[in-house]
Amino acid sequence: MASNDIRLQIRLVPASGAVGAGGLKLGALLVNVRPELAQQLRRGYGWVVSMGRSAPRVASIEPDNADGGRLAVDHLYRDGRRRIAVIGGPESNPCAVDRREGGLRSIREAGLEPVVGQGDFTLATAERVTRRLIDEHPDVDAVFAACDMTAAGALRALTAAGRRVPDDVAVVGFDDGVIAASAGLTSVRQTVEENAASATRMVLARDGGRVFVPVSLTVRQSSGQHGDA
Repeated sequence: MASNDIRLQIRLVPASGAVGAGGLKLGALLVNVRPELAQQLRRGYGWVVSMGRSAPRVASIEPDNADGGRLAVDHLYRDGRRRIAVIGGPESNPCAVDRREGGLRSIREAGLEPVVGQGDFTLATAERVTRRLIDEHPDVDAVFAACDMTAAGALRALTAAGRRVPDDVAVVGFDDGVIAASAGLTSVRQTVEENAASATRMVLARDGGRVFVPVSLTVRQSSGQHGDA
């Protein structure tokens, strides 16, 4: 694992530890939990809400990931980019899949042929995948990465290969957190703190369903412009 990669460790708390006054199960907020495990937790805790799409019958709140992919690619296309690569995330992650598919759909609707790389939301894999993409497709002039960590890896690989960002290759990420702000990275913004607060209220209110939260694009130096879209 590269030194800058982030891994999430999950500790399962017995459902008996989430019981309030009168024996009422309080429920749980799920972050980066696999769908099959989310189903188990739902049965154990009585009520759960997932930060991101999960298993059927598990309530969720999530950014509009597919629209975020569209925003990123549309921005790159308007900037004159015509050979756009998409680096996705884990196939087991519904949010990653939606981001990738939203970007690919926008590329195809523009009449372009997409270039696709398989990432896993880690820096090391993103570097390796980006190197392979630009070796196999030297005409790539833009990269949409399904998370900011992946975008950071792409930036490293492009710099090492002598590609200037954004002159030769523009880069857009997804999340718009600390990584994006510190790297001057254009990124699709999701309101993580607000989403978490809303998800917590859903747990407490036993509110079900699937809630989509709009996203926006924060434009920085990595795509050659400044401001918000």
